[in-house]
Amino acid sequence: MKIRLSDYFKVDDIREPRTLTIRDFKTEEFGKRGEDKQQKLVVLFEEDERGVVMPLRGVAIKGLAKALGLKESNGELELGEAKGRKVELYVDENVSFEGRLVGGLRFRAVK
Repeated sequence: MKIRLSDYFKVDDIREPRTLTIRDFKTEEFGKRGEDKQQKLVVLFEEDERGVVMPLRGVAIKGLAKALGLKESNGELELGEAKGRKVELYVDENVSFEGRLVGGLRFRAVK
């Protein structure tokens, strides 16, 4: 019997790029015990129960918007337009965290 250990995709879960259909979005609080929690966006898919966690601001969300063809208006994105659209989830080895290359999950448009 196999059990899933996480509700979210991790870099190790994506060996090859995967095409996924966006089902929905939600926000959740994340943080280590004893530290302030941060609201993050969770992208949910039709093909898999796991989601992708990303910050609500910055490069990651702009990459998602670009992959989906969403336009920013007055500093906001209308994510509801993205439901049902396909994106490709892949690993970008050039993602850095705290000055170290760690790799990370990215989205791009489906070709």
